[in-house]
Amino acid sequence: MTQFAIFLYNRANRSTAHSRVVTHTPGFSRAFLHVRRDTYSFLVCAGISVRWEETTLPSFH
Repeated sequence: MTQFAIFLYNRANRSTAHSRVVTHTPGFSRAFLHVRRDTYSFLVCAGISVRWEETTLPSFH
């Protein structure tokens, strides 16, 4: 298993809300969680993109 960081970036105030390190399949080095106006985009370096509505944003624990 490989560790990679997840960043929650708020473009509105240009800040990183939180960062957590999780384990995932080898080959995935980073994933970025970008905050957009009403939708969060979860982007994995392999090009996988999943979007959630703001009310259903999962918490990473």
